[in-house]
Amino acid sequence: MAEPEGISLGALQLVSPAGAWLAAVQLEAWDAEPEDEPGQPWAEAGRVLYWSPGGIVTVSGMGHSPTGQKLLLGPPCFAYWLSAYTGSVRSEPASWDPGETVAVDERWLLRFWPVADVSGPALRGEDDSGHMVRMREILALEPGTAPPRPQAWAALRPHPQPDTATAVMRFNPPESDRVTVGHPAQAGSASETDGGRITVSSVDTENDPQLVHEVLGDLLYDVLGNLPQNVWSWSRSMLEDYATQLRVDRRIGRELNPASMPTLVLKASSVRTPFFGTEPGFSGRAWVWGSEENGHAEVLSVDREVIARDRLRQNTLFTGIVTILRKENDFVEVRAATQAEAARVIDVERLRG
Repeated sequence: MAEPEGISLGALQLVSPAGAWLAAVQLEAWDAEPEDEPGQPWAEAGRVLYWSPGGIVTVSGMGHSPTGQKLLLGPPCFAYWLSAYTGSVRSEPASWDPGETVAVDERWLLRFWPVADVSGPALRGEDDSGHMVRMREILALEPGTAPPRPQAWAALRPHPQPDTATAVMRFNPPESDRVTVGHPAQAGSASETDGGRITVSSVDTENDPQLVHEVLGDLLYDVLGNLPQNVWSWSRSMLEDYATQLRVDRRIGRELNPASMPTLVLKASSVRTPFFGTEPGFSGRAWVWGSEENGHAEVLSVDREVIARDRLRQNTLFTGIVTILRKENDFVEVRAATQAEAARVIDVERLRG
């Protein structure tokens, strides 16, 4: 399951004892170690200490078959315990020999829970190289390490209305380079604020815009920035995969903002995080021009500063610490960082100057 010494740094390979073609993987995020085992038909396959650089985990097959789903574990640069369990395996007669059976599909259960904030050495490094070595050194946690308090981190607080899966991408064996998408029915989700969003512009094209509207639907009015330039010529399967990505990213964004704080859409280049780039879950400093002295005060409220004033254009450059909720098409949606999130950024800024 993991590297020697039971430590996994950012990625984990699960080796199937059954060797089935398909695996149904159930992911669970817990606040603390579960008191009870999952019971039948689950059998424990192993436990590792998993360092998550971004706090968000995804699952895919070996070089193909992405599920399209993501699970928010918690804050980035945290250590999580991961217990893996194997479940039932379904077999069928082999097509080449009815007397033999082959494993068709199997089930896995992966349970994560936070054990410690281990961001310090990695975030305090002089450069981005060698962070895996530093993380390996600090993941030797002391006995009795207490898990972080959920109330201190928005990413650890459960969303009041969690979403079910919106789509599942399935590997299509006859065409090895293609995936198809099936969309199960779902209940309507809570409405979201439209503040700060960018309107999608209309495009004159000879392609099939009706297909784009049919597949993406309301996502057209919630996408960050503009749609990809060639989206109007995409096939249905490509559009369905893109819709899956947008829905999952939107769900992760809501889970990273459980208090429904005001948000702002910015170019990704307007935000700089201390270490891992502009990805959902990370916190960093944003620079934004505003036409008023108190512009964007609700979002740029943490460690807020006025950097410059352009008297000719009557603009003011503000800065503040934010947390990234979504990233699409080179744009990000952000909210004001919490105290715990901002402390990391300020700490690194003081050390690096």
